[in-house]
Amino acid sequence: FTSSFIKDLLAAAAETDRSELPAKGSPPDYTIGLASPEWDAIGPPQVQRYLRYTKRSAPATDQPEVASRRAGMHLCRVRALLRSAAFARLLAAFTGYVPRAVRAEVRRFRP
Repeated sequence: FTSSFIKDLLAAAAETDRSELPAKGSPPDYTIGLASPEWDAIGPPQVQRYLRYTKRSAPATDQPEVASRRAGMHLCRVRALLRSAAFARLLAAFTGYVPRAVRAEVRRFRP
């Protein structure tokens, strides 16, 4: 990953947070983060629920680009790296432990 990728990822995440957070003093909005159809709310509402990125298909050409979609696509690239055989070999070289299974998902936690 390059430094420009990291900058783009952090900028998209910050833009997403700024655009979706409610104003100070307003009641919590339980739909925060669901502006883009690629994010699904996971878990019961009485505990901290998180959002899972599930890219269903390419967005329609008339659909505007939203920061949460950009952040999700960047995080999918990170997930692909963490699930790669090369990363498993790196972990094995550092720790002596060879991973036997991999489970990764792109998550986003809300306030």
